[in-house]
Amino acid sequence: MAGLTVRQVGQVAPPLKQKIEQFQQIIDNNDQSVARIREQLRRLEPQRERLSDQVQQRQDDGRSIHSQLVRLEDSLASFGAESVQLEAAAEEMPRLLERIAVPVNGPGPGDPSFRRLPAAAIDVPLPYFDTLAEQLEARTKQIYERVNAVEKALATYNRQVSGVPVTSQIEAVVRSEFLQFKAIAAELTQD
Repeated sequence: MAGLTVRQVGQVAPPLKQKIEQFQQIIDNNDQSVARIREQLRRLEPQRERLSDQVQQRQDDGRSIHSQLVRLEDSLASFGAESVQLEAAAEEMPRLLERIAVPVNGPGPGDPSFRRLPAAAIDVPLPYFDTLAEQLEARTKQIYERVNAVEKALATYNRQVSGVPVTSQIEAVVRSEFLQFKAIAAELTQD
């Protein structure tokens, strides 16, 4: 078994010591790089939180607009159904008046000259038609107001905010971080 002599240790020690110092320098550089990265992350955290809040707000806005559109569609559908019912009632009125009309002449229903006059039996209930018109007008106003509210919400949502759009801000921050980390990684690989 061969042992190391003092002379051999003296010859190997300086290059070994130099390698250890180089390794220590690399570790120190890595520690500095990690500290810089942490500092950059700390500085970017408020921007990330702000962007995250804005993304969340956009998602909330999208859900709100979607629910408003669904409610508007429901209102329009119910208005259509009510309109059909009221239309059917209005179309039924002349037939109803014809059935309850009093004959003008004396002959009976078997006589071909038998004719009914609606005005002779009953006056058309104007309050009924007034109520019908009021109902239609009220429902139309409700639908109109809902349509305007949804239109305003869509216009507000689609309006560009002054300055840089949010998507461009997000892209710029991501590109900046990527380039910084790429530069740091290049520094680390060179050392």
